[in-house]
Amino acid sequence: MDPPPPTLDFAQIGINFLSIAPQLHQLFYIGDGTADPNGVSQVIRVPAGATKLYLGLIDGTISGGFPDWYEDNSGSFTINVIAALYLDIESATGNPGISVHGPLGTTNSVESTTNLTAAGWVPITNVVLQSLPEILHDAAATADRARFYRAVKFEAGP
Repeated sequence: MDPPPPTLDFAQIGINFLSIAPQLHQLFYIGDGTADPNGVSQVIRVPAGATKLYLGLIDGTISGGFPDWYEDNSGSFTINVIAALYLDIESATGNPGISVHGPLGTTNSVESTTNLTAAGWVPITNVVLQSLPEILHDAAATADRARFYRAVKFEAGP
C-alpha cells in the first residue's frame, strides 16, 4: 500500500478507548492496554489481510533527548491474541461444507436462513471448536436456491 493510511489522531480519540479498528498498514497507539484505571482491557480489531503485528517501544533519557536509553527499564508486557469467529463455505459436493474457525474451546451456534431480510435464523448445530477448522455439512441446503450462514458464539443463559 503506497502511501499507508494516516496515523490515527489520539489527541482527538484519547488513549482510554474501549475498542479501535485500525486499517491495514496504519500506525496506532496501544499504551498499557487498559481503557480506565479499573483495568478494563482495550480491544484492538485486526484488519482483514493482516499477517503481522510490529510493536515499537519509545523511551528517552531522563533529561530528554533521543529515544535510546532502554537499559534503565525493567518489566514485561503480554499480548493476548484471540481468534475471530468466522466461516468458510465450499459447495463443490452439492451440500455446503462449512468450515468454522475461531477461538479453541468455545461453543458456537451455526445458523442459516434463506432470506437475509427475515428475522429468523435457524440453528443448524452447536459446535465446540476442538481443532481448526471444524467442518460441517448442511444436507438440508440442497432444496434451497440460496442459503446464508452465520456463526454466533454460544452464551450460556442465567
